[in-house]
Amino acid sequence: MARIGDDLLVVAIVALLVAAGLGALGRLRAARRASIVAALSSALAVGVLGSALLRSDFSLTYVADQSRRGASAPLRLAGLWGGPEGSLLLWGAMLAGWVAIGVAGRARSGATSDERRSQGASIALGALAAAVPLATCWWWADPFDRLAIPALDGGGLVPILDHPAMLVHPPLLYAALTALVVPYALVAGSAIVRSEQVAPSVVRRWLLTSWTGLAAALLLGAAWAYAELGWGGYWAWDPVESSALVPWLLITAWLHHEVRVGPTGGGRLGLALAVSPFVLTAAGTALTRSGALSSVHAFAESITVGRALGAGAALVLATAVAATVRAEAAAPSSVTSLRDWLLVIQVALLALAAGTVVLGTIWPLVAGDDVTTVDGSFYSGVLGPLLPLVVAGTGLALLPAGGRWRWAPGAVGTLVGAVACTGGPAVLVAAGAAGGGAIGCLVVAQRGPSPPHRATVVAHVGAIVLLVAIAASTTSQTSAVSVEPGASVRVAGWTVRNEGVEARTMRPGVDAVIADLVVSAPGAGAQHLSPRLDRHRTSGTLLAETAVRTTWREHVRIVLLDAADSGRVLLQVDVQPGVPWIWLGAVLIVAGGALAVRRRGDGATSPQSSSL
Repeated sequence: MARIGDDLLVVAIVALLVAAGLGALGRLRAARRASIVAALSSALAVGVLGSALLRSDFSLTYVADQSRRGASAPLRLAGLWGGPEGSLLLWGAMLAGWVAIGVAGRARSGATSDERRSQGASIALGALAAAVPLATCWWWADPFDRLAIPALDGGGLVPILDHPAMLVHPPLLYAALTALVVPYALVAGSAIVRSEQVAPSVVRRWLLTSWTGLAAALLLGAAWAYAELGWGGYWAWDPVESSALVPWLLITAWLHHEVRVGPTGGGRLGLALAVSPFVLTAAGTALTRSGALSSVHAFAESITVGRALGAGAALVLATAVAATVRAEAAAPSSVTSLRDWLLVIQVALLALAAGTVVLGTIWPLVAGDDVTTVDGSFYSGVLGPLLPLVVAGTGLALLPAGGRWRWAPGAVGTLVGAVACTGGPAVLVAAGAAGGGAIGCLVVAQRGPSPPHRATVVAHVGAIVLLVAIAASTTSQTSAVSVEPGASVRVAGWTVRNEGVEARTMRPGVDAVIADLVVSAPGAGAQHLSPRLDRHRTSGTLLAETAVRTTWREHVRIVLLDAADSGRVLLQVDVQPGVPWIWLGAVLIVAGGALAVRRRGDGATSPQSSSL
C-alpha cells in the first residue's frame, strides 16, 4: 500500500505540471483533464494513508508516530492531519481538488481567444501552486516511508490534540484556506494576460465561501483553545492562529472595498486584496512548517520543508505582484459622502489590523534571539485604541449614501451602550457606546430606500457583539488560590468550595485527578464543576481540562493546577466578563456568511444590497 501511495503522489505531481504546461499553451480541455487526474490521484493518496491509519498499519513510520491501537477510529483517522507529513499531503490534495473544481472546471469549449488565454493562465498558476506542496511532501516529507521492522504499537496523537475538536477544526481550516487558490488563480491569471473575463460575482462567491469557512474554523479553534490549559484562553496569538486570521481580515477588507466601488473589481487595490489572502496563506504555511517560529502546534521543525514551501510562496508572491502591476488601473471612484469615507477607513483599518498581525508574527525573526514570541499586549496596544472606531464604522458604513439620516436610534443606542459599560475601563465604555450606536445605525439602514441584505445585518451585528465582548474580556480577573477540603474562597464575587478530589481512569491510557467544586454567587445559585488533570501514560504528559460556569454576563473558568493527597487543591480561577458574548458574536458572523453564500444570482448591483 505504501508503494501505491507514493506512485499516486508522483502521478498527481506530474499531472499538475502537465496541466500547468497545457494551460499556458491554451489547450484547455486537455489541461482540465490533467487537473482532474491530479485531484483524483492526490485524493486516492490521502485515502491510502487514511486506510493505513484506520487499520493501524505500523509498518509505516507516519502511522507509528501518529496513531495507537487503543484510540477510537475517528481519532486514528485524525492522525491524517495530526502530523507534518500527513497534513502536508492533505493540504496539497485539497489545493489540487480546488484547482480542478474552481479553476480548470471553468474552462469550456467555444471560448474566445481572450477567454482561452485568461483561463489557461489561471490553470497554470493554480496547478503550480498545488504542485509545490505535493512535490515537497513526496521528496522531503513522505508519509509513506516504511519502518525496517514494523512497530508493535504507535505513539498516538500529541495529548493536546486528543480532543473531539481535532475531528473538525483542522480539516475545515485547511479546506477554507486552500480554497483561496481559486480567486488567486482566476484574478491573477486574468490580470497577467490583461484580460477581464473573470466575473466579479465568481470571485465574490469563492472569497465569501472561504471567509465563512475560515470564520467557522477560527470559532471552533478558539473554543478548543479555551478548554485547554496553556493555549492562552480563546486566542494566544500563536503563529499558526495568526496565519489563519490574516487572510480572513484581508477578505473582510475586500468585501468592504467592493461595497464602495460596486461589482467592478475595484482596480489594482481590489485585485491586490483578492489575491493577497492566498499569498499570505502560502507564506504562513512555509513559516509555520519550517520551525523558524515558535508554535504550540504539532508540526515538525524542518528547515528543508520550509525552504521548499518558501520557494512556492515566493512564486505565488511574484505572480501576484506581476498581476497587480499589469492590471488595468480603474478610474478613481469619488469619495463624496461620509458613508464613503467610513468605508475607506474600514478598509484601511482592516488592512492595518492584518499588517499588525503579520508584523507581530514575524517580529521574532526580525528581532533575533532577544524575542521568541509576541504576546497579546502588543496587539491590544496597537489596535486597542482603534477598536471603538472600528465598531462604530461597522454600523455607520451601512447607512444610505444619500437622503436624510434619522439620528435617534443611533443616539439612543450610543447612550445605552455607554451606560451599560460604565463599570469598565475607557476602551470598554467607548466600545460599548460605539456598539450601541452602530446597532442603532443598522436599524436606520433597514429603513432606508435600499436596505442591506439580512446576511449583511446578521454578520455586522455579530461583528459588533464580538468586538465589544472582546473589549469587555480585557477586564477579566485571574487568581491562583489554594483550597482545603470543605473550605471556600471568594474571587471577584464568586465563591468556590472544595468538595474533595478523586482519581479515575477516563479512557484507555489516560488517568485523571478530578476536583469536585461548588461555584456560586449571590443571585446566580450554585453549580458543581469538575476541572481535572489528565495524565497520558504513553507520553507522561499532564494536561489540564478546564471547567466553566456560564452566566449571561461572564464566564468563571477554573483550572486545576495541582492536587495533594490530603484533598487540598491549587486552582486558577478566571472571572471573564463578556466571554459568552464572544461566542455569540462569532456564531452570528458565521451565520451571516452562510446566508451570503446561499444567495442566488450574481449578487448585488447596489452597494447597499451587497453580498455581505
